[in-house]
Amino acid sequence: MIRFDEIKYERPDFDLLKAKAAKVEEAVRAGATFEEIDKLNDELQEYANHCLTLATYIYIQNYIDGTREDIAEEAANVMGQLALSNVPTLNEAILNSPYREHFEEKNGKFYVESMEKQNDLFKSGEEYAVREQEILTQIHKFASELEFDYEGEKVSASKLGTLKNSMDREVRRKARHAERQGFADNGEEFGRLLGELIEVRHNLAVANGFENYLEYVDVKMERFSYGEKELREYCENVKKIILPIVEKCYKALQKRLGLEEYTTDDTDIFFTDGNAMPIQGDLDFALDKIQEMYDDMSPVLGNNFRRMRENGYLQLDYSDKKVTGIAFTVEMPEPKVPFIYANYLGTGDVLNSIIHESGHAMQHQLSMDKYENQELHSQVQDLSEVPSKTMELISIEYADLFFGKDADKYKKGTLTDILDEISSYLKWFEFETFIYENPKASAQERIDKFNELYALYMPGVKIMDEDLMAKGAALYKGFNIFGMPRYVITYSLCNLSAVYLANEFKKDKKKGAELFIKLGEIGGTMDYNDAIAYMGLKSSFSEEVIREVGHYLESDLEL
Repeated sequence: MIRFDEIKYERPDFDLLKAKAAKVEEAVRAGATFEEIDKLNDELQEYANHCLTLATYIYIQNYIDGTREDIAEEAANVMGQLALSNVPTLNEAILNSPYREHFEEKNGKFYVESMEKQNDLFKSGEEYAVREQEILTQIHKFASELEFDYEGEKVSASKLGTLKNSMDREVRRKARHAERQGFADNGEEFGRLLGELIEVRHNLAVANGFENYLEYVDVKMERFSYGEKELREYCENVKKIILPIVEKCYKALQKRLGLEEYTTDDTDIFFTDGNAMPIQGDLDFALDKIQEMYDDMSPVLGNNFRRMRENGYLQLDYSDKKVTGIAFTVEMPEPKVPFIYANYLGTGDVLNSIIHESGHAMQHQLSMDKYENQELHSQVQDLSEVPSKTMELISIEYADLFFGKDADKYKKGTLTDILDEISSYLKWFEFETFIYENPKASAQERIDKFNELYALYMPGVKIMDEDLMAKGAALYKGFNIFGMPRYVITYSLCNLSAVYLANEFKKDKKKGAELFIKLGEIGGTMDYNDAIAYMGLKSSFSEEVIREVGHYLESDLEL
């Protein structure tokens, strides 16, 4: 297997990719034999995997060093072309030919259904798809270069990240103020870029026959058996059931921390003597313990993680040139291995993020090992965070390995985060509803709406620096609003299923690991509702499930 540092980059030849797709389409329309079409399609998929691997490589390099303009420009160019590489006419030819039944036998009914419905996303508006990628690259570069004024010194976001959760409340307050000031000072540019992004996405949706971007992106996210109605009802149920428990949690934290008032300078701090910290702060220690965890869970999972680590598919070292607070996992199709990116600060929260991403990586590897078709390796949107959130919760059972005397702190901190995430991510969902239903709203109207939701989802918490908030200090540091539209509600939904799966592991390690592997092997072969039923779970949209999980977290956190 090729190591990551041995990959030789060259710009993918998207014209050749389209030519190979045209050959398949021609064969389908000419009524060639299934064997002939399969051969051409296999050649197309092989070259598509090559192009995707190179595109992913340059995408990763842009995150490893977000300050290099040459890499940023190349990434923008390649990701823009990649966004246009789908060939709707080929899909239409397959869907309307005798080959369809044979194709469905090879790839599954759901894949063909998804191809049919998602074909509507690519019929027009190429210029908008390209422009969207260009804007995202600009935002990434702008964010990577941000510096903040802290105590008279210019510091990077990475450096500030080590100060924001200091146990010294004054240090913490100053660091968070510096962060808000920095985003407020750059709010005009962030607001301009967000406004242009909203307009481009709206135009892309309309060009393809959708009323607005919300309809467009729900199809993109493969939300076929449910949609805006169910998602909005879910939000209302969470506000009704979970927010009161969140408010109790905030009050309990205020009491535990001995604070006269609980403010936005105190969130994410769980103990007076500090949050859970790894026994050792170096990266090798963290990776050794993650390896121990997976080896104990299952030989399959242990071998998967070892393979990534030994071949350089983990880029986790600390760097000022990386954007702090971002971690992700992507698939490298040619070597058939996932890649994890993070910026390790030696803290418990970043270690938790790496464990989270390793859950994604396990799912990708399990699916890559099972399916030849690269498009079957990723799960549908609202299932995709179940493996990662489950792994966070399973890691509680191994807290002694990572945290020693801080193991109980890690458990309480992780469960507190899960509770908070179930509700807090929904402010972004409601905000996206507003901006994509009102694409002509002004920058200030967008800020005001977000601040209204920000306060709603933090009941009983005093909002600090309201003058900076009015300039977008909280809104613009949420990079998901730029690069992950309509995504983060997935975390809320998946947390509910993850609680059930992690509790199965807690009761029976062998059965729990088998369930996790079963989940990972689903890949992209099932709709959300079918996958949940296949796993023997109840839908997260159920009010009963929301209540059960809320009660479980309330009890375990002794609220």
